Amino acid sequence: MCGSGLLAVMEATPDVFGGPHVTPGGPSLITDGTWLWRADPVHYAAHYPLRFDPELVAFVRAHDYMPPEVDLTDELYEQIDEYFGCTG
Repeated sequence: MCGSGLLAVMEATPDVFGGPHVTPGGPSLITDGTWLWRADPVHYAAHYPLRFDPELVAFVRAHDYMPPEVDLTDELYEQIDEYFGCTG
């Protein structure tokens, strides 16, 4: 599932399962307005039999596997800062 990019990181991350691939921009953050994830799990989902949170799976299926449009507002960034403890 794709989404809207929040933070682009140029770092390539190695496969944590020891596979031969690296994920360009692995630590980059992506959102669909409800969920927030790094870019590298998309690689793992394509190459390994992973189990995802049932709420996430239901959300993805309910949206027919298409991410909704996300309005990247200051309020969204503030909520993400709060979640990660980056409030001042």
